Amino acid sequence: MLRGSSLYQLIVQYKQLIAQNYELVSSAVETCEFTLEEYQKAIFLILSRTFSFQATGARGYANVPVLDMLNHSFTPNAQYAYDSAYEGYELRALRDIAVDEEITISYGDYQDAQSFFIHYGFLGSNMLPFAISLQPSDPGYQAKAKMLAAKGQLSRTFKLGPGTEKVPGLIDWLKFLCYDESIQKDELEATIWKRLGTMFQEKLAGLPEEAKEAPIGPNAENCQAFFKLERAVFTNMVDKSATMLQYVETKAVEDLTIWEQFYSA
Repeated sequence: MLRGSSLYQLIVQYKQLIAQNYELVSSAVETCEFTLEEYQKAIFLILSRTFSFQATGARGYANVPVLDMLNHSFTPNAQYAYDSAYEGYELRALRDIAVDEEITISYGDYQDAQSFFIHYGFLGSNMLPFAISLQPSDPGYQAKAKMLAAKGQLSRTFKLGPGTEKVPGLIDWLKFLCYDESIQKDELEATIWKRLGTMFQEKLAGLPEEAKEAPIGPNAENCQAFFKLERAVFTNMVDKSATMLQYVETKAVEDLTIWEQFYSA
């Protein structure tokens, strides 16, 4: 039901990893009495209800009955913490909690919708990660890759939202990727916005209008919500690129007119 979204391939890879683990586990026991589907359901059940903690300098994981029934909130009224002396978890109120008010906690500081959806099955953010990579087809690929080799970073990921105005580092990264000796310096900025606009137009064109074959229920609603978020983010970036391209080209024409007037005076 998420086919066509940026999440689809991540989920496919995740399920492939679980299948590989299943093969290792099933081959290590004499008699395997559970199927891959049963193993997968068990893994998802455990991961969605597992709490991590630090003890004796190492990270541990535990299932915590009752605590694992609490829902997530971005403004929780309670928080949990692992007490190494007590060797257990404590749940403490962050403020006065009214009678019959639901007790909520934060599921973590995941900063994007993909991470939240993969871990918990619903949107916990309106930000999407978007990777922009140096491509082998780039005319200056060898030189640029050599410059980036020290950092081992041929790709950078940026967080984008439906109303994102500024993305730290995005323009500098695109300037580096778009740089070509054949491009005039005064044309570079226009090239950047053209490339960014085309990039998101292609993403938008490949995105279905809505999740297909989605059953009725909360899961379908969450999938539809993710599609709507992606469409809003891509549309915003297409519109922003077109606006900035128009501004850059208009400014270039105005500058040229000023210089023509100066030389003809």
